[in-house]
Amino acid sequence: MGARSGWLASGAAAVVLALTGCSAPAPQSAPAASTQQPRPTSTPRADTGIPSPSSTTTDAQAALQAEAIALVERYATEWNKALVSRDSTALQALFLESCEACVREAADIDNLRQGNQHVVGGTLTLTSLTALRGTESGIGVTGVSTRAAVTIVDRGGKVVARYAEDRLDGVLWILERRGAVLKIRSVTL
Repeated sequence: MGARSGWLASGAAAVVLALTGCSAPAPQSAPAASTQQPRPTSTPRADTGIPSPSSTTTDAQAALQAEAIALVERYATEWNKALVSRDSTALQALFLESCEACVREAADIDNLRQGNQHVVGGTLTLTSLTALRGTESGIGVTGVSTRAAVTIVDRGGKVVARYAEDRLDGVLWILERRGAVLKIRSVTL
């Protein structure tokens, strides 16, 4: 694993990398609304029975926001599975290759297997997820990321490293659509 290891290194920077996956510039425009507001329904025009353009746009935005939150939740699920299996294949499918920290973190997880090591703890929990207004080319999700205390153990049972629980408030995931699916483009604090 060594010095380049993101989630195994000590200090806050390591936890940021481990919990969030990658870091890149924030989106060009600041998104404003969240999915915490009630979702408007598409109301047909009285004269035609066809939904108005504004309600259709609102429905599309709500669907994009729900999809964005679902992807970030799936990231946490796949992170937790990868820690146990020591195989980041499913996790890698959720982020873009341009995210250097994401790639590094996936490699660190895979290196657990190569090093005959495993983890005890380290479960990632995301709370208070809120999707911001966005587009297919960039939508933000904010939330709280908590990584449980983690112990890295070698195959003989010797403790290699220990890290206390860490919580990060105000994490911002930026996602973009590639092909038919959203992927994580960047994460900032």
